[in-house]
Amino acid sequence: IVDARGRIVRVNQALCALLVRDEAALAGQRFVEMLRPSDGALFERHSRDVTERRGRATDAVELRCTGGDGGELWVALHCGRYNDTGSAEDGLIYQVQDITSRQLAEARLQHIAYHDSLTELPNRAYFHAELAKAVEASRTEPGTRFAVMFLDLDRFKVVNDSLGHFYGNELLREVGRRIQQCLRRKEVVARLGGDEFAVLLHDLHDSDDGTGLAERILQALSKPLPIGGTEIVPSASIGVTFSDLGYRTADELLRDADLAMYEAKTAGRGRVAVFDRTMHERIADKLALEADLRHAIGEGELSLSYQPLFDLEPYRLVGFEALARWQHPTRGAVSPAVFITLAEEAGHIEALTAWVIEKAVEQLAAWHRAAPHMA
Repeated sequence: IVDARGRIVRVNQALCALLVRDEAALAGQRFVEMLRPSDGALFERHSRDVTERRGRATDAVELRCTGGDGGELWVALHCGRYNDTGSAEDGLIYQVQDITSRQLAEARLQHIAYHDSLTELPNRAYFHAELAKAVEASRTEPGTRFAVMFLDLDRFKVVNDSLGHFYGNELLREVGRRIQQCLRRKEVVARLGGDEFAVLLHDLHDSDDGTGLAERILQALSKPLPIGGTEIVPSASIGVTFSDLGYRTADELLRDADLAMYEAKTAGRGRVAVFDRTMHERIADKLALEADLRHAIGEGELSLSYQPLFDLEPYRLVGFEALARWQHPTRGAVSPAVFITLAEEAGHIEALTAWVIEKAVEQLAAWHRAAPHMA
């Protein structure tokens, strides 16, 4: 119970135990003095509402108290008017409930929902929310400039397959730490999943700030890392896009940063590429070519050329190389360097290999029938 000036008049033993203070230490103190300073204004407004409305607050207010042992605890405080017959002024009565365990559990659930369990970095959901805020801020404040980086480790599958997932996970944790060390406090790095990371850069003066940071990240990652009894030199490809391209959604930013990353990887890996709008045209063209290749393999529209192989001593024919060729109906001849690489990236290489083996064996059998003495 507190008087009209907020000084404690009476407490029960339960509150003394909760705050780790005895009754004598609490008497005469203002309850607000036991709260965290940042919660004081909320508490005062809550008490004032009850006093002015001459009733009782129907909702509890959640506050942080400092106990006599210096520890922090969360409480739910209900407040109502108290009519003291021995005083000319009414006071207030506070009912205080310890909700520390609940708050800690909620904070843990919040952390789990928005952080990656392996690296403890923010996850895709958190990054997407922060990116959406940045997009909205750039609309209301046209001078605001930010950038998004999309980072993908090079040859990470080799580490996983050769050393195992345990050491692969350790590599991912170390990569996350190294990226964080390159950033300012206001910038956000997240693990999007697998070996993909994203970085949100705020308050950029020009594009050189973004590309310069990307280069520093590549340098930090390139330092050797002893892992699993061997020394790994991490490498990554980074794509960067900037907010001044007029993005409307967070998804568009991530998409274009991902496209730029793919461009960096295609150019030789361990590089930084900045998004430009022509990338959309190149990707669309590549997707169309991929669809045509899938159709060509399935319908047997490819052909084989055979290159003879000779022994020099003694000089004689010993075999042939079967070389895949693709005559596209509208594009003309497509280089094997293009369509075989595309088949590997798109997951069609096994089907292409099976087709080549089948056709080559058929041709070999036909040659044996035509010239059995050469078999």
